[in-house]
Amino acid sequence: MGTVASLAGPGDILIVDKLAHASILDGVFASGAKYRVFRHNDMDSLEAHLKAANLDRKGGVLIVTEGVFGMRGDLGNLPDLCALKAKYDARVFVDDAHGMGVMGARGLGSGEHFGVQDQVDISHLEEPLFRLRLADNQVWLFALPESGRASWEP
Repeated sequence: MGTVASLAGPGDILIVDKLAHASILDGVFASGAKYRVFRHNDMDSLEAHLKAANLDRKGGVLIVTEGVFGMRGDLGNLPDLCALKAKYDARVFVDDAHGMGVMGARGLGSGEHFGVQDQVDISHLEEPLFRLRLADNQVWLFALPESGRASWEP
């Protein structure tokens, strides 16, 4: 929730897969960004939303999906999604909590499995870990787990 909420704000547009986890949706609502929901793994639906988002675009556009959808077990269509990302100058956030460690030759997740890891801008891998891609540099960011954060709050 906190990752998505911290990446977008007013002026940005989030385009979210309809079957994204409820905690992702909580983050979308908390961000204050405009949002659109595309039909699950439907690239025609995603493209229609990307076209519409670019008509009144004031900030960034972030496509939000999952690498492995936890409730269904199917995979996000990352190759086609990344192609649309490039076509419409958007960014991609992949919640890969169910793909990290089991997908890809080295267990790096769904992006590695599909050969598009270098095109995924942000991979949320587990609660305390996510990867942010800035240009060609990979940056791994670590955060305190939920129980650790609570001790920092007043």
